[in-house]
Amino acid sequence: INQRGRVHCVASDVRRSKLRLAGQYCHLGVSTSRGTKIFASNGTPASPPGDDDSEVASVSPTTQTPSALDAQQTGLSNDKEAGMNFLKASWIFYGGLIFVSVVGGNTLLDRSVLSELLPPWDGMDVAILCTTPLLASLFLFLKYADDVPAIAEIRDLLQSTMGVLSTLPVWGLALLAAGAGLGEEAFFRAFLQNGLADLVANKAGLAAPVAQQVGLFSASFLFGLAHAVTPLYLVWATLAGAIFGWEYNVTGSLGAAIVTHALYDWMAFMYLVNNWKAKEVDGSSPP
Repeated sequence: INQRGRVHCVASDVRRSKLRLAGQYCHLGVSTSRGTKIFASNGTPASPPGDDDSEVASVSPTTQTPSALDAQQTGLSNDKEAGMNFLKASWIFYGGLIFVSVVGGNTLLDRSVLSELLPPWDGMDVAILCTTPLLASLFLFLKYADDVPAIAEIRDLLQSTMGVLSTLPVWGLALLAAGAGLGEEAFFRAFLQNGLADLVANKAGLAAPVAQQVGLFSASFLFGLAHAVTPLYLVWATLAGAIFGWEYNVTGSLGAAIVTHALYDWMAFMYLVNNWKAKEVDGSSPP
């Protein structure tokens, strides 16, 4: 390090002939008022034998070695690979839900779930409107997480997934949300909700409107159970499922429930990931 603060990697020097070195070394040239000192790459003086110069300037190299950079790049590559593998596994799972729903709808319900999955979809105004209470609940959860232990438990569980999700690009998070919207709504709404409504209508002789409500609440509760990572989240997911089911019944469009579900998930992913990254940069633990 010279007086201008520059770091020199010296491959050869006028004193090199005096040094007994095996192999190739990268030296740090340190300019002082009495000349140039040679240091090994670990920062220790490598003064040649017989050198009378007693003034030694200390140096702490701050630049990363190629091996450290390679390790860091390998770690980033592995993180991205883990994120993409998670995305692929999620789509395999959601694809399985769609397959079961389509086959089950055709064979058990005499209903074409596939045609309901394909656009164009009606009720997009309702879909956008129903996203609002879901997003509001997310922000309230995060706001009061420090004050309510049950909410803090949910927050911590969500944050535990951010390491993987943070490696996904925006389009990756959008694909993840779209898979959840398509797969889960096909299964819980088009297949289960309709199937349960038909079941109680045929077996219990209930009127169609009553049977629809039974199917809605039953499917919503099963949706909540499928997401029951904590008791409070069971309640929240059940209510979210009821919103999706209500949309489906009111609009007659599975697409409305799909859009609400996918749009909420994508916006929640984006907010949570960006918040997590900001906390990481600040050096504090994410909320």
